[in-house]
Formats: sequence, C-alpha cells, structure tokens
Amino acid sequence: VVTSDQDLMGLPALEASAAGVPVVAPKATVSGSDCLVDGQTGRLIDDWETSLSSVLDTWIHQAPEWERLSRSARQRIRDLHTPPVIGQLWHDHLSRLLSASRKGLAAAASTANR
Repeated sequence: VVTSDQDLMGLPALEASAAGVPVVAPKATVSGSDCLVDGQTGRLIDDWETSLSSVLDTWIHQAPEWERLSRSARQRIRDLHTPPVIGQLWHDHLSRLLSASRKGLAAAASTANR
C-alpha cells in the first residue's frame, strides 16, 4: 500500500511490486509510474478514504485475486525493471544518441566543406 500522495517517484510501488505485494495508491501518486497497472498489478483509487477499505477488504476475502495481482506485479517488474532490461534500454538509447550525433557531425562537416 502506498500511503503517501507526496511520493512522485513511485519507489514504494516498485519495491512492493518486486516483492509480489499488490499496490493500492491514489491515481495522482503514480500517474507516471509504469509498475502499477490498475486491475493488473494493483489498484489505483480516486477517493482514498472510502476506496482503500473496499480494496483491502476485497483482497483479504478473495485470496485468488490477491495471488493474481501478486504474480502479475512481480512479472511486470521482471519484464520492465531488472538489470538486463534496464541495461538493454540504456544501450538502445545511447546507440540512438550516438547515431544522431554522428549524423549531425557528418552534416556539419559536409556544410563546412562547401
């Protein structure tokens, strides 16, 4: 459960998901986070005070729902946030930057040689 509406980085949600703990959070808190997908890895709620107890009550009394969300949360972290995945994302990003830089340098050299 993410209890803060001040945590804009989503680190508690990432940590909980990695541990297989479904997250319930205010929609505004994790709007930029890719780890929490409403109904798939946890729940996003509008009204914190009334919705929180309803979500937790559902999870307490419906173990299969908790287990489904738990598996999905853990898998989403493995799919998006493990070192090999992050490493590949950085590699791809840096390759695009290097390619764009080379093209820019080649265009500048071509213009300078005219």
